[in-house]
Amino acid sequence: MNKKNPATGNPSAYSKKSQHKPISVFARTRSTIVFAAVLLSGILSTQSCTDAPAPDFVVGAPTINQGGYTAPSTLSLQYSVDGGKTYSTTVPRLPAGTVLNAKVVGGGADLSVNDFSFDWSATTPAPSASTVDRDVADITVSGGDVTINVTVSDLYSLVSSNSGSGKFYSIDPLTGAPTEAFTPSHNGQVLNRIQAFSYHPRKNRFYASVHQSDGAVAIDLFYSINPTTKASELLNSTNSPGDFVSNWAVAADDNLISLTYRDDSESTFINWIGTDGKKLDKSKKVYDHVSSGLLYNPTTNSVLFGLDNGSSYFNNFSIRKANATTGAKVDDTVINIFSGFQGSFEPSSGSAIKGIVDANSANELFALLFDDSSSSKKTYFVKINLSTQTATFISTIGVDGDNRYNNLTWIPNYAF
Repeated sequence: MNKKNPATGNPSAYSKKSQHKPISVFARTRSTIVFAAVLLSGILSTQSCTDAPAPDFVVGAPTINQGGYTAPSTLSLQYSVDGGKTYSTTVPRLPAGTVLNAKVVGGGADLSVNDFSFDWSATTPAPSASTVDRDVADITVSGGDVTINVTVSDLYSLVSSNSGSGKFYSIDPLTGAPTEAFTPSHNGQVLNRIQAFSYHPRKNRFYASVHQSDGAVAIDLFYSINPTTKASELLNSTNSPGDFVSNWAVAADDNLISLTYRDDSESTFINWIGTDGKKLDKSKKVYDHVSSGLLYNPTTNSVLFGLDNGSSYFNNFSIRKANATTGAKVDDTVINIFSGFQGSFEPSSGSAIKGIVDANSANELFALLFDDSSSSKKTYFVKINLSTQTATFISTIGVDGDNRYNNLTWIPNYAF
């Protein structure tokens, strides 16, 4: 009997009848070919996976935030992938590991860290830490597309002019040390005795007033100054003898808002003057006597200015805040603490605020304090805290009456 397969009960594989016949040469060859084909397919598949190109990434459309940028040139981005040797406005797809240099240009020209601040921190991948606030950012491509987001803002300098020489100086806010910056001219001659001064970013011009007097008649002359050449153009005189523009600023409507004293009424007014030098039909009285220095705040539509140190203001002086449209008084702050002055210092009837600007902190101002009653008629650069009613000495910037400083203003570095 045939043996049963113990697992299935079927005839055993050991049965003579069920023994396999020898495999033919043809079948053996076909099996070999199939095995070789499968093996080759696996090899090719493995090799295909090994040789696949590494992914590369794109540089998306950049974002340039320029809320604090006022220069006239249009901003754009340029890129380099050769270590900054060459730059272009377009960039190809980039493999991981590529170092991309990105820089902001204005009108095709490089921007300087001396004139502008740069913040690349919102860029991905993150730029190297040493370039996150520089004019050129180094970005190593890795893990995804490149998204460039940069903020560009103006850098400012505090400037004032020497009335006698006509030279403008940048003033170090910490030490009060002056550094010569530029000298305006008119018809080839130095333009001195400048009283009011400001920079108009949307016009890209400086505007200055010069007070002239022959002893009998005094008038103000208005000038527009080219920031590149520093050459000036006479716009117009006030045509009102006795008017005296002490300071002005650029108003929200692009005109100039000025603090003007009128001899005929012995009062101070807020006047509006066009950039063509012509007075506009907008004038409001703000004080019954002489005042000088002007800080204009377009957000609150208000002005700050120093009141003349008349007989009621011995040993102190006052700064008034008024509505720029109506001229109505908001409040007066009496400054009666004087700190850091060499020797004893007390304001008198001859003391006056000649220039006043924001000190970039709450309730603090930088100011020029002229002491006309002193024997040397000095001009002091001070910091005023309105909350503590304190004027803190920083430096003596003008040493006598012929070297007084009448204006103080922040201007963007790119303008000079």
